[in-house]
Amino acid sequence: MFKIAALVSGSGTLREAASAAGIDFAIVLADRPCRALEVAKAEGLRIKLVSRPLRRSEFTPEKRDDFSAEVAQCLEDEGIRVTASMGFNTRLSPVFFTIYGGVATNSHPALLPKYKGEEAVADTLRARESIAGSTIHYLTEDLDGGPVIAQVEVPVLPEELDESISLALRVAHLWERIKVEERKLYPEVIREQLTKIAPGVV
Repeated sequence: MFKIAALVSGSGTLREAASAAGIDFAIVLADRPCRALEVAKAEGLRIKLVSRPLRRSEFTPEKRDDFSAEVAQCLEDEGIRVTASMGFNTRLSPVFFTIYGGVATNSHPALLPKYKGEEAVADTLRARESIAGSTIHYLTEDLDGGPVIAQVEVPVLPEELDESISLALRVAHLWERIKVEERKLYPEVIREQLTKIAPGVV
């Protein structure tokens, strides 16, 4: 059986949804102490914390390379063939992709190629788009630029475009609705990747 890893940084609800949908994670790896690790440990999953400086000024290119290499080597040592980045808030450097030989995927709360980066949901609202959504794509050196695997659309509600409401509240509301659809989509993508590696296994 091919092993699957989840990369997490926050609440871990996307990983939880995937587990509930039948995805068996061999390891859950985080870049910081977080709820996602606590929940995974409580569920009896193997966990790994690879800490890195959280201040951008301290996370130098050299430290990013060291961190990326450590994450990649951990995945290789564990025999991981599919890695799902699920709310992982660290951009991995090219070093990661020279070491890790498996498939890596990422979720992004926008319909790529539009609105890359961490302001994606806010940018969607700033542009007054009528349709938002989530993209699952291959993780590459190019930020949110890997080939798209699957997308799901989420209509933007009128109140989410109401500028009398703070942008922060509107972003939070839309983002949560995007996550609902993302939690359905990502497990399907992981199964698809496993099927490509070993047809008939999943």
